[in-house]
Amino acid sequence: MFSQQKGRSAGGATGLDDIVCLAENDIKLVEKSSQTQAKFSNSREFLRLKQLAARLHSLGPAPLFYFLREIEAGADLRRSLEEYAVLPADLIHAYGGDQFAPALRAVDGGRS
Repeated sequence: MFSQQKGRSAGGATGLDDIVCLAENDIKLVEKSSQTQAKFSNSREFLRLKQLAARLHSLGPAPLFYFLREIEAGADLRRSLEEYAVLPADLIHAYGGDQFAPALRAVDGGRS
């Protein structure tokens, strides 16, 4: 987010005042982001989110794709993460559900 520029120097070029104003806003945003991250990083919600992310990642690329497709379609992020976290990774891996199925192509065979 940028604040309004303080003024223009001759010829409409950005002046030193403009640069100082933008730099102050950038510093405020970084400080606010750091404070929020520090609060969140020590919370139970943050630890649970890390655990859910690791669990989802361990399921493999295919389940991750299906998860992302659900989120893109408007599903609730946290609820979907919780649902995927309880899926049996060993069973998914054993039956090849962690990988995408090979692409199939129909071959006509020359029939008319």
